[in-house]
Amino acid sequence: MAGNVRAWLDWPVWIAGAIALVVAALVNLNLADALEYEQDKARFVRNEVAKLDREIAELADLRPHLEIFLARSYAVQSLQKDRDRPARILADIVRKRPAGVELTALSLQESRVRVAGTATSEDVVRAFARAFGATPQTVAGRTIAFSFEFRAP
Repeated sequence: MAGNVRAWLDWPVWIAGAIALVVAALVNLNLADALEYEQDKARFVRNEVAKLDREIAELADLRPHLEIFLARSYAVQSLQKDRDRPARILADIVRKRPAGVELTALSLQESRVRVAGTATSEDVVRAFARAFGATPQTVAGRTIAFSFEFRAP
């Protein structure tokens, strides 16, 4: 039995045991650190997913507001596009109006412009109407009364 005790108490065995114990402790610490690191990463990912879910919910709530805004924006753009149309038409009429023509009425209905006035001669009225691709209706008298319609540009 004394031989067995001496074999158990032999110092190389104790050193190997101590080294194995230290290695096991280091592996355990390393694994614990790795597990904690992975748990931190998983927590971070869960938090980021929760943030993104909240942002998606906010965006879903904004969709009806966006559609209303886009509809209004389209309406404003279409109004602004046609806003200067009457001024352009009037400028065109004034530019093409020959001497001796006096305008008494202008009307714009959708894309049709109606022009009425008086002139000193039928030739002047015909030239004025031709400038717009129209045929005048005239009433003869001391001054010529006329009216015509043309398609607005």
